[in-house]
Amino acid sequence: MNLFALTREWQVLQDMLEESQGELTPEVEAYMEQIECKSITKLFNLQDVREVCQMGKKAIKDKIAELNDKIKKLDRADDNLKSIQVALMQNANQKSMANGQYKITLTQNPLRVEVVDETAIPSTYMKATVEMTAAEYELIKSQIEAKSVKFSADKKAIGDLYKTAEVGISGCEYIREPNVRVS
Repeated sequence: MNLFALTREWQVLQDMLEESQGELTPEVEAYMEQIECKSITKLFNLQDVREVCQMGKKAIKDKIAELNDKIKKLDRADDNLKSIQVALMQNANQKSMANGQYKITLTQNPLRVEVVDETAIPSTYMKATVEMTAAEYELIKSQIEAKSVKFSADKKAIGDLYKTAEVGISGCEYIREPNVRVS
């Protein structure tokens, strides 16, 4: 089996499916017949292609993690070097220094608040995010003035209702896609 040729065949098929938005058009089906992708042999060959894809993803994720580590190290080095510059400027009692190439000025960062004990903060300075059903909100909305309420469908409850009682909710589609398990 030529894995690269097989990968090209499946890439062409994938491109065709993306172009047709996943629909099995006559052209897609004709190409599937041409590469015999409906056979059991191709099913297992496809697993070889999937493993190549999975190895590629893992290699890229590993490289991203390695680069993120390098970024963190460079950030720490930059912060350390900046601290040294601040200390040198303060020790020299200078607000600004220049050498022809650089002009370095000592400034103050904007105010930053860091919380160390939330229990000591008065409630008027605390924000609450409340999650509730729309029905529960209807019961209390006359009693409070909500400045911002975020609504979204409770997909878990809708799915559970459909699974247990086979009751559908209007505005929802219930899709069961085929899948494979490899062991």
